[in-house]
Amino acid sequence: MCNFFSANSNGKGEVIFFKTEEVVNEMLKGNPENYDFNSHTSIADFHGIKGRAEDKWNKWEYNPDTKKLKIDSLNTKNDDNVVEGKIKAYLKDKNIDLLKRIHSKEFFNNHSDGNNYSNGNNYSNGNNHSDGNNHSNGNNCSDGNNYSDGNNYSNGNNYSNGNNYSNGNNHSNGNNYSDGNNYSYFLQNCQGTHESIFCKDKQGIAYMCFNKQFDKGIAKGVINNIKNILKSWIPHTIDYKEKKERGWYRVYKQGNEYIKEYMTVYGEKHINQYHDAWSRCPYKKELVDYVKTLGEDCLKVFTKITGITCEDLVEITIEGKTKRISRLSAKELGLI
Repeated sequence: MCNFFSANSNGKGEVIFFKTEEVVNEMLKGNPENYDFNSHTSIADFHGIKGRAEDKWNKWEYNPDTKKLKIDSLNTKNDDNVVEGKIKAYLKDKNIDLLKRIHSKEFFNNHSDGNNYSNGNNYSNGNNHSDGNNHSNGNNCSDGNNYSDGNNYSNGNNYSNGNNYSNGNNHSNGNNYSDGNNYSYFLQNCQGTHESIFCKDKQGIAYMCFNKQFDKGIAKGVINNIKNILKSWIPHTIDYKEKKERGWYRVYKQGNEYIKEYMTVYGEKHINQYHDAWSRCPYKKELVDYVKTLGEDCLKVFTKITGITCEDLVEITIEGKTKRISRLSAKELGLI
């Protein structure tokens, strides 16, 4: 674990670390190299020492509170006296608390809490590897979102929530691998849509539902009916713990573990996470019953997008009354 204040040395009198002005300059550029300013690897990379060349340098951590220097990794001649002297000279008369905030990137977040490797956020909380978000919470690897929550690998969304690998959406929720959508919902691999819902593999459409073209008034009615059934529920796909437990592909970067899905099903991109999210929908019965009224072809499209089938519903009889509910709800209630 790399902590403030970290430094590298070559055993010959050269000591390198991130200076405050260098950190600020990188952050103003948006930190394009994703430097961790307390990381020995990032320090080496910033100073042009890459790959195995880094392994020839000593790694140090200096605690300005206790004024003690600790060796993290000794790979060449021990030059601790030189290192300690140069670090103390640099930190002399500096505001240590401010430097800590700058090096941890906390300084660059405004009214934003609980962010991890996330920079330049404004009133945005609980983001992971997500930069430049405004009033946007719980995003993962998603940048430049405005009033948009719970997006995963989705950038530049405006008032759009729960999107997965979907960019540039406006007032559009729960889309998967779909870009540039406006007031559109629960799309799979769709681009450039307007007021459409539950469509798959479509581009440049308007007022389309379940891959069927409708008149404007009817399409709006279908969208509103589905939104009323779901009661603001959205298929969020960023449950990190569950992803880890399910063994989905893990990527390691600068000591931080996060999850990215590379698995495909029959060539479909990013579908596993999306189906998994829909499997937790508490309104499966109501949705299936409604989609059935629109036709079997609509139900087929719905199933391809969500993974929900009629088999996901079970009949439960209580006190002589039979009712169909989702299999997941039945299990949670201990009825099956």
